Amino acid sequence: MLSPLLILPLLLGTTALSPASRAASRDVTTFFQLAQEDTWENVNLTSMSCEDQRNRTWITLQLTNSSLTAFPICLPEALQSLDLSNNLLQEVNGTEIANLPQLRVLSLRHNHLWAVRWGSETLSSLLKLDLSFNKLSSVPSCLGSALPNLRWLSLAGNPLIEIQPLAFSCYPQLQVLNLSVTLLGQDASRGIRDSAFAISTDPHEAMDRPGNSIEVLDLSRTFLETIRPEWARGLASLRSLYLTNMPRLRSLDSNFLRSLPGLRELHCQDSHSLGFVQTEVFDSAPHLSHLSFEK
Repeated sequence: MLSPLLILPLLLGTTALSPASRAASRDVTTFFQLAQEDTWENVNLTSMSCEDQRNRTWITLQLTNSSLTAFPICLPEALQSLDLSNNLLQEVNGTEIANLPQLRVLSLRHNHLWAVRWGSETLSSLLKLDLSFNKLSSVPSCLGSALPNLRWLSLAGNPLIEIQPLAFSCYPQLQVLNLSVTLLGQDASRGIRDSAFAISTDPHEAMDRPGNSIEVLDLSRTFLETIRPEWARGLASLRSLYLTNMPRLRSLDSNFLRSLPGLRELHCQDSHSLGFVQTEVFDSAPHLSHLSFEK
């Protein structure tokens, strides 16, 4: 019998094995397969009725490279992992995903998504969401805490130019955030706004609410010239920061690192324009155990 607990190693292993940017920027063999609770089988969905599909006991389903233009509606409620990568989806809304109350892992990478609308549905089971390499120009917003338990989010490879304040406030338990291979910094007047990673602009409210839990942040292969201290708000739990292969990054601000007391890994390799690092940087990160300025 395929245990549902197998999903969690997949979720946690993504960041343990390699930087988030590497996982997002290369094509890898998908880790989703079609599975049933007790047996494996090959299934032709087009030959099955909608009712028959919904009555199945599948917990994992892969529908990649299927030329899908809309989110499938005939899916079993027991589904826990769904891979819709490499299709033709243009938009997704929370109502469609809410029909899968046990869904923990959803991959929508390499589609044509220009809009993701969460609405008011609470998607409490979703832990990992891959939206990489689509056409999203902004971070998907939601009403309240529509994804209260989301731990892993990738927006890598989207044409993001600007991130507004509180952009991630509806993902209060987010631990891994991948913003690599985006257009952040290309327009100097936009980019990442102050308090973009914060849960609230009110300091007292932010302390009372759960959140500010991002541990891994990947800004690799963006066009940012500097890392501003104002971004540190909401990143008090940050442990790993990836600034690799950033063509315009010129300096590191010690004030930014001073606001990250738990930082343990700082990756700056292949950022060839980085020519100035304040010596105070090292005093500001007392727990830093891995530092790379390679190449």
